[in-house]
Amino acid sequence: MATLTSFAAWLGELSDADFAAFCRARRDLMRTDLPRLRDVAAAAGSRSAVATGLESLDTVALQAVHRAACATRVDPAVPVAALAAAPEVVQTLQTRGLLWPVGDDVYRTHAETMSLLPTSAAELRSPPDWVAATAPADPASHTLPVAAAIAANAEAAAASATVSGVLSAVDAFTSHEVSQLTSGGAGKRDMQVIARALGVSFADAVMLTELAAAAGLLGIGGTELDPRWLPTAAFDTVLAAERSEVYAMLLKTWLTGTVDTTHVLAGRTERGDRLQSLAASAGLHRKAAYAGFPQSQPPLPHARWAMLLTLAELTAAADEATADPPGNPAGAPAAGSDTAAGGVTVDAGAHLAVPDALLIAHTQWRHPLLAAAGTTTLTRLIEEAALLGLLCTPLADGRAHALTALGRMLAAHLAEAMDAARAVTGFDITAVSVPESIPARVDGILPQLQTQVVVQSDLTAIATGPLAPQVHAALTALAEVDTRGQGTVYRFTETTIADALKSGMRADDITARLREVTGQDTLPQPLEFLITETAGRLGRIQIAAARSVIVVDDEAELAAMLADSALVPAGLTRMSATVAVSNVSRERLAMLLEAAEYQTMAAAPENPTAPRAASLTRRPATARRTTRVPDSQLASYIASLRTGGAEPETDSPSTIADVLREAAATGTEVDLTVVGREGSQRRVRIAPVQVAGGRVRARTGPARDTELTFGLARIISAAPAGTGDGGTTPTFASDTPASGTPTSGTGSEDRGSEDTDNKDSL
Repeated sequence: MATLTSFAAWLGELSDADFAAFCRARRDLMRTDLPRLRDVAAAAGSRSAVATGLESLDTVALQAVHRAACATRVDPAVPVAALAAAPEVVQTLQTRGLLWPVGDDVYRTHAETMSLLPTSAAELRSPPDWVAATAPADPASHTLPVAAAIAANAEAAAASATVSGVLSAVDAFTSHEVSQLTSGGAGKRDMQVIARALGVSFADAVMLTELAAAAGLLGIGGTELDPRWLPTAAFDTVLAAERSEVYAMLLKTWLTGTVDTTHVLAGRTERGDRLQSLAASAGLHRKAAYAGFPQSQPPLPHARWAMLLTLAELTAAADEATADPPGNPAGAPAAGSDTAAGGVTVDAGAHLAVPDALLIAHTQWRHPLLAAAGTTTLTRLIEEAALLGLLCTPLADGRAHALTALGRMLAAHLAEAMDAARAVTGFDITAVSVPESIPARVDGILPQLQTQVVVQSDLTAIATGPLAPQVHAALTALAEVDTRGQGTVYRFTETTIADALKSGMRADDITARLREVTGQDTLPQPLEFLITETAGRLGRIQIAAARSVIVVDDEAELAAMLADSALVPAGLTRMSATVAVSNVSRERLAMLLEAAEYQTMAAAPENPTAPRAASLTRRPATARRTTRVPDSQLASYIASLRTGGAEPETDSPSTIADVLREAAATGTEVDLTVVGREGSQRRVRIAPVQVAGGRVRARTGPARDTELTFGLARIISAAPAGTGDGGTTPTFASDTPASGTPTSGTGSEDRGSEDTDNKDSL
């Protein structure tokens, strides 16, 4: 028969090797504020520690401990047969302190496990997918080869496009005014305009702008009445920086970013909270985005790490399986000539692509409780990793991905960093970094930037390669992107030239800028004619920003404006024969003039400078104060736990909870000192049944026929029955009311008095 050994007692009976294995597996419990074994045992049974341990499990181990939790609702002693798990899985659960033996082939688990996992009948009516999940297929027979040359081209193009895409996205906020919504962020229509300007999908535009804002390149400027999203001063610094350094910065930003693109696209989080683009960067959306199991680490960065590491491990395993299959006959291809699925022979530099569905299934199998590991989010993370040049696809199937050289380097670096961090879940956000080898590689693969374009007589400008950001910004202010590819074709139209003129540029300014980006003294005659003709047809009215000022060439035209009833809201006042001022903003005045059918042009400033927003005020990084035992002192700390020491005081919260858990495990009674609603102290004797969620459920009375629930915060001391100071004889709660909540009893009088104290216990 099981003895219902407590977790603390089991820890004390472990061999030195097994105890050391437990300590190294649960580094979160190795803390200087837990100097005794009893303290460690009490902390291991707490809700946060049990949640962290469960979060570290794969689906097989989680299913086993879930079966144990369900069986514990009936009997705390769980037969090994009820676990339906292999011995190595049971051993893993023991090493992580989630399961311990209490007899021959009988086990116990922590009470908090039952409250963290779905164990009730109501919860099991619609259980999470992992409860009945089966192992996904082995990817070795499903991989596709990707030639090294294709992978290299993909990563080079993606790395270049990432840098230029983010910079172009920020620049687009200069030419397209995007106001900040009163609820925070940017509107969907504005983001669609940005997406069209970039020539990318809406989802990619959201990702690029969120990346730019998280990197501090976008901020909120303008006026208090009309706040707008604008580039920050940091954007000007980035324009002059090396592209490889910018790429590394953006990659780190992506790895640690907490904004889920799928939530922005859907307009709301999994919890149902509304979410617009850039709202999180403005600091107006700080709620947890994911519902469900409590996470010890930010879910989205954790999911990115899990996806990359899973793909790296799957492809490494598939590579070994195809290179050296069982029973490989003599003379078969060696490791330098891998054989992929279907018998295709691939050179040593080939990359193996795993189908996206299989990659997602394996990621979810390894991390069943990871909140951000949903199919939709993981699919989007795969697409984003490909946009960053970390993944590539085979020519035969765009729904399978392989790691590029950049992806391999990053995955190996992250694996090493997480091993050093020794996090229980395998991931620690503070250990995320980009290796120094990545900027060096990016320097070698990025194509040379072009600083000039070729302007043709068909009103197009052709860039034969990727353009320098400044040149691209200059061209997009005057032309629209016609086609993209190895080179980019920009097309000049009457609309693009008119927009440039309306923004404040003169015809001479446009001509000078084009001569600068082409390196030509003269422009093709059709382009010069388009600029001159558009400027002449646009009108002779200019608007200056002085809240605001109208300047005209013909004083009769100004007189007509002053007499026009449609312009009364503008509050015009003549200052001279050709100058008038208005009491409305420049933008409002332009709208009124155009509504009255007056064509206008913005007056160019003497020293034009692009508007810049102040960097968003960001909360400083949290300085984490930790009591974790350093690796160099771990061995001595483990030894001190084994040797023990003086008995701990019985009034600390962790000790009280541990005494109650041990009593619940062994079926013994405990003497409590509890505080009532009026502040008085009472001593009661109870038999704990369950300790979970900050409460203890217990039975009391001579026949243990009355059930009570106590809040742990109301208990100031706890000791095994008969071991107290003896100053006061403890009474049964059914005889003397305590601050507990009865759920059953033998007398209506007792129940009434207990109900009076029920309000206090809550």
